[in-house]
This record gives sequence, C-alpha cells and structure tokens, in this order.
Amino acid sequence: MKTTTPMTLSTFNEKQIDNQLNKIVTFLQTIYPFLKEDTWNKCAIELRPLKRDENAKYIRSYNTWRLQQKDKDELRKFLKLINGEGYCIYYSTFAFNYQKEVKTKDGKSMQKGKVNNQNAVFTCILPMDFDDITADEFLKEKEKLQRLGIETMDIFTGHGFQSIILLKKSVYDTEILKKFTTLLMQKGFKVDSNISDAARVMRLPFTFNSKSLDKKNKYYQEGSREVIPVCMSNETENRYDVVEVFEKLQTMPDILENQIDISELQTLGNIEQKPHLNAEKKAKKIEKKELTYYREQVEIKNLAEKGTSLYPTVPFERLPLAIQKMLMGTKEGIRNDTMLFLIPFLKNTLGLSLEQIINVLTVWGEVCNPIIDEATINSEVKRLYRYDIEARYGKYTPEMAKLYGYLEFEKFSKKDKVILPNMLFDNYADLPDNSIRIYLAMHIVKKKQDISNFTLTHAFGNQKM
Repeated sequence: MKTTTPMTLSTFNEKQIDNQLNKIVTFLQTIYPFLKEDTWNKCAIELRPLKRDENAKYIRSYNTWRLQQKDKDELRKFLKLINGEGYCIYYSTFAFNYQKEVKTKDGKSMQKGKVNNQNAVFTCILPMDFDDITADEFLKEKEKLQRLGIETMDIFTGHGFQSIILLKKSVYDTEILKKFTTLLMQKGFKVDSNISDAARVMRLPFTFNSKSLDKKNKYYQEGSREVIPVCMSNETENRYDVVEVFEKLQTMPDILENQIDISELQTLGNIEQKPHLNAEKKAKKIEKKELTYYREQVEIKNLAEKGTSLYPTVPFERLPLAIQKMLMGTKEGIRNDTMLFLIPFLKNTLGLSLEQIINVLTVWGEVCNPIIDEATINSEVKRLYRYDIEARYGKYTPEMAKLYGYLEFEKFSKKDKVILPNMLFDNYADLPDNSIRIYLAMHIVKKKQDISNFTLTHAFGNQKM
C-alpha cells in the first residue's frame, strides 16, 4: 500500500512539471475516457484549486472538453501557476454543461467553470472517500470490494484514501453518488457520507495536500511549510456496469438499517447510460437507425403484401407510401377528406373506371374505423365522380399529412423531360445555331444513356433533333 511522507513545499523545475503533467493527463483520461478523443465534447471537466496559504493568489479553475496538445499546453500553464504555492487541487466527479446559466437561491449568477448540482450532466466513476483512516484499516475496506470481484483505483490523500470504481458507460443520474454512498454505509463501509452530490470534487493525484498551511484547518502546523504528496496507491483499468456494482453490494449483509429504500435500487436498471466515447455513441446511433430502418422496411413489405391482396386492380407496391397507408384504413374525422383525395387519384392518375373505383373504395370502407358501408361508398363515389375533377389527386390536408406522412409522387412523374437552365434562353440570341443543336443533343444523350463525357459521335451520331 503506497503512501507518502510530508515534504517541504518546493518549486518544480520544467522537467518535473512535464512529468506531473503527463501523469495527471493519464489519470484524467482514465476516469474521463471522452478526453482522449480529438473532438469537441458537449461537457467539460473541472480542476479546482483551493488556496491554503493565505499569501497565495486566487486562481480560476481549469476546464477542458478534451485533452489534445493545445489543451495539455493550457493545463501546463495551470500547473505552473500553482507550482510552489500552497494549494489543494481537486477534480470534478461529474462532467458538466459549462454554458448553462446557473443562479443561486437569491438570484445571483454562479461563476462559470465550476461544477454544481444544477449544471452537472454525467459521471464516469463511482468514488469513495475513506478519510482519517490508516493504511491497514483501508486495506480491510478494500478487501471487501475485492471479495465482490471489484477492483478500484486508489489514491493516498495524505490523511486517508480515496477509491474509484471505473464505469463502463457514462451515467446520467445526478443522484447516483448519494445512492452509492448510502448503500456503502448500509453495508458497513467506513466512507465519508459527504460524497453524495453531483457537485462533489475529489483530490487530484500528483498534486499536494496543503491543509497544514491553512490556519483554519485542523491539520494546520504553525511555521511549517510541509505538505503531503498525493499519490496513486493502486491502479486498474477494469471497468464495471453501474447496475452490476449495486447488485454485488446488495449481496452483502446490512450493518446499518433503513439507510436506503430498496425501491431506489430497483430503478437502477432504468437509469440513463451512454458510451463514454463519441465514436461509440455514433455507432450506437447508426445501429439504432439501421434497426429502425430494417423494421420500417419489414412493415412496408408487410403493408405491400396485404395491400396487394386487398386491391388486385391497383398497382399497390408502386403507390407512394402515404397512399398505401391511406388505403389500409382511415380513422373518423378525415375519412371524407381522404375520399375526396382518392377519387381523382384513382380516376386521373391510375386511370380506373367508375366501377373499379367503387370496388376499391368499398374495400377501403371495410377497413376504415368505423366501417363505411357499401351503400354509402356507392352513393358518395358516384356523387363526387360527377364533378369530373381534372386534378391528378385531391387536396392533401395537413391532418392527412400528419397521419400518413410525406407524400411523394415521383413514381408517377414523367421521366422523358430534359430540364434546361434559364441561361440558355437569356443568351439564345447570341448563340450560334450549331452550338444550340450540340448542347441539346448532349442533354438528350446524357438523359437517355447517362453519359457525361462526349465525342462528336455522341453529339451528331444517330441523334435526331
């Protein structure tokens, strides 16, 4: 069990600062895996300096959304500011929304760059604080977790130990530390009960515990400049599912009663979790989209098969999806609008006779909710048919669009059109006759044969203008 002894606060040289920087970066990227990515993340982390020496100057927190070279350079500047000065440095247990405007109870704006219970978003760890405990006592606590198959990262803080369980996924439950610490206490772990909110910060390894410089602190030593190096006591890369951790702890007997409501634990399976890395998040989104697309295609195929059997006189599979859905039944309230849409579509777009339209809409009436009887369909179709509407289809109302979705008629559009730019007509008087002939011939060849590179044969061959 690695610990350190007090040493006189001194100033690091450039090489020592580089060494400190590299170790801190490795630690931060371990507990915040998203910091490894060369992409901008939505949430930031905080390194907070608390001054212990009354002569030390106030320094703002260091924030970063990733840890690439520019970010490391800024972190190095931060470390130089605290170099040889009396500070304790802490890291935020939760990543937070830096841009969120947060106010105190009296309406004052809180300082940006600091994590709090209002701007905290997610955590990648479950931390524990064993304060004022000996190395031997801590080992006994650690062995309890090891018997459960849980390995932790451990930090010697100078007056105790802090342990970290690395999580497989980021947890978006800002109450998770309260639930975790309460359960630990219920099972008899000697943890600090204060590690219970999303605003919690923990001591950063490879810095110093400088409480002995603070006159208001119980560890203050008159005239002493001794501080305690904060070091890693144990390292691990093992990660655990948050629900798995709670389930393992639940197998232990209770030492304290009524510490945590069992119903709180039962909801853990429903807490929001996301992959740490953006690449994994994107992969999950793509996977979800592909699954959604697959399901939609299956539904469309089933719809087409059912529609084809219901409407043998209609090219059902070629119909726009919105009309396919329409023909599978319409709810009360828009049935009249739907009939007004379908009659001109069946007559003028599909070319069906009056008798065929009546047959189609009779089937449609049977699948509507509620059903429209055959006599009503027969009467309404004949009445509306007499108006001799020339439009390809009736009005597609907003209510219909909301129910059936986007209406695409591309499959029923003419494909033998060549679209010419207005520029041709603007400059028509100045263009030689042959150039217009060549230009039009090239457009026809491109449309019919999908050719983009032309020769004289293509332009003048067998094309007839």
